[in-house]
This record gives sequence, C-alpha cells and structure tokens, in this order.
Amino acid sequence: MSIINSQHVARKLVFLLAGLLAPAILVGQAAPLKITTTSLPAGTIGVPYSQTLTAKGGTTPISWTLPIGSLPAGLTLAAGGAISGTPTTAGSRSFTVLATDSRSIIPDVATAALTIAITPPLAITTSSLPAGTVGVAYSQALAAGGGSPPYSWAVASGTLPVGLTLAAGGIISGTPTTAASSIFTVRVTDSAATSPTAALTLTINPPPLAITTSSLPPGTAGTAYSQALAAGGGSPPYSWAVASGTLPVGLTLAAGGIISGTPTTAASSSFTVRVTDGAATSTTTALTIAINPPALVIATSSLPAGTVGVAYSQELAASGGSPPYSWAVGSGALPAGLTLAVGGTVSGTPTTAASNTFTVRVTDSAATSATAALSLIINPPALGITTSSLPPGT
Repeated sequence: MSIINSQHVARKLVFLLAGLLAPAILVGQAAPLKITTTSLPAGTIGVPYSQTLTAKGGTTPISWTLPIGSLPAGLTLAAGGAISGTPTTAGSRSFTVLATDSRSIIPDVATAALTIAITPPLAITTSSLPAGTVGVAYSQALAAGGGSPPYSWAVASGTLPVGLTLAAGGIISGTPTTAASSIFTVRVTDSAATSPTAALTLTINPPPLAITTSSLPPGTAGTAYSQALAAGGGSPPYSWAVASGTLPVGLTLAAGGIISGTPTTAASSSFTVRVTDGAATSTTTALTIAINPPALVIATSSLPAGTVGVAYSQELAASGGSPPYSWAVGSGALPAGLTLAVGGTVSGTPTTAASNTFTVRVTDSAATSATAALSLIINPPALGITTSSLPPGT
C-alpha cells in the first residue's frame, strides 16, 4: 500500500473515531459541526464561478477538503470553503465535501454530498428565419440555449421589416406591409447578464400574383370600347395576353392590359386572360364581354308631302336595336286615307288636304322601343280644267 493510500485510510479512521467520540467528549462545549450548504448554483462554461460553503457549530476556523469525487473542470475548493474558478466543460459533477473544525485534541468533522451543474455558454441557436408575405400575419420564435434562463430578447441593430416587432420573450410577430429583405442583429440576455448577439435576415415577399379584375362592362356595336385589366401582388411590371378563347370581333388586348377597339358584332364573348409578372410568375382568370347592339333609333326624320286623290307610299326607317322591327302609330293620326303597316310603310290614297302631326313607335325583337314625331302634308289636287267638251250652239 502506498504512503498516500495509508494516509488516506488513517485519516478516515480518525474521522470515524472523531464522529464516535465527539459527542461524549464535547459535552458542554461547542455544538457539533454541521455543514449548512445543501445545494450549489449552476455555473456556465467560460463564466467565472464563486460560491462559499457554509457550516455551523464546531470550533472555527473551519477547514474544507474534497475527499470523494471531483469538482467540474476549471473549479477548485479552497481550504476556507470557497469554490471558484472558470468552468471549461459542460456537465454535472457530484462530490463530497469534508469540513474539519479547529479543536486541538480530536477535531469535529462533517460531510455533505453536493452537485454542481455546468451549462454551455449562452448562444442564439436560431440561424435563419422563414420568409413572410405582405399582408399575411407572421409569427416566429427565436431560440437560445445555455447560460442561465430566463432569457430576454431585443433588436441590437438594424430594423425588422415594417409591421413586425420583437417581443422580450423572443417572438417576432405582426403583419408585414412592405416587400423587402431586412438584415438586423438580435441580442439575448440571460439572468447572469450574458448577452450574445446574432445577425439574421428576414425576407418579406410580395403578395401572390392575382388578377383583380373580375368582370368587364358591356360594349356596344359600332362604339369605341376601352377597358384596363388590373392585377396585384407578384413583382411588377405585368404583361398581359389572351390565354384561350377570343375577344369580341374588333377588340384586342395590349400587353399593357388594355382591351380596346370598336366592336362590330353584337354578341357575348368568353375568354381567359393571363398576366405574367417580372419574376415570370403567371396566373389566369376567365372573363366575359357582352357587346350590345347599337341603340334603337328611328332614322326617318321627315316625310314627303302627298296629294289628295294620288296614291301615297313611304317606308319608315330605323337602325340599331335587334331587328326585326315592328311599327305603330303612338299618338295623333295619319292623314285621312293613309295607314301605317307593321312593316313600317305609310300608304294609301289621301282624301283630304291637311297637315297632320303624329308620333310613330318602332319596337325591336328585344322589346326595346323608340319613338319619333313626324308631320305629313297632304296638298289639294293640282289646278286643272275639268271641262273637256262643250255642247253645240245655234
């Protein structure tokens, strides 16, 4: 057996004997020695550690040793009971401390089993953040490890995307309002006032590309038409095209999104338009344009005069609307002897010289009507000698 082991065994026997005999010998003297430190706070790698062991009773000064186990790497136990140093390795170490008082004959001793946990240094473990989208609620928790929780977070430099904030608890949240990429530095502070930082980037994407035009106003055949299509999101500028179907005859879609031209035919056309943004993202939507016929109007503005006793025939004219047309006298009356046919012809043989004012109505196949006031003059018959022969005289 080595000298060191012999000394260790002898020392233990002394401690055992002291423990058995001390109560009998020390009656009426100092109270038995007792270690009052029952636990030790955790330490952190790289952060200086200092904690003093305490005891009561016995005769001071008290001397401290470490008979069983070992302290975490980087820490030492001074004879005065101070555990100090800078931990270098994470982990939990259990050990036994021995307190010995200063009695000259048989010192009083006490032991206590203790543990010190050494945590890694405080570090921010979040290295990247997911992208957000303009107008869409965003929430992301930052993470840290080591050190001495709880943690408190703040923006150390730079700025978060507009609309977002960082709470002390480490949550970045809000609704971003602007598409951009923001670079900033966050700081986390633990209860030991350790404050590491980390640079992060958060990209806010524009809202998804979408066509916002959902319907188009009708047009009229023969009348110039112009309507702009609209889109949002994505990455402007936008480029437009007809993806399928056809526009009404006479209309075209420009790359800038303007449907224009002069439609020539009354009809309803369904088609699909496609918009493509600057990032080559595309989306489509189905649209319809109804081209109405031109407005129904009566084109006849005046009628030629007629003559009593002379057959009369004049056709009224209309345009627009949806042929065929149906005609009728709306108010007033035609000259005596004349009638208005459903097909629009004023005819007959006038019998009375006069000037008549009346209103005609035309109705198309869509039940749309138009009226016009007209006048028709019937002249008396032409002056003529009606005597064609004379009787003989004597």
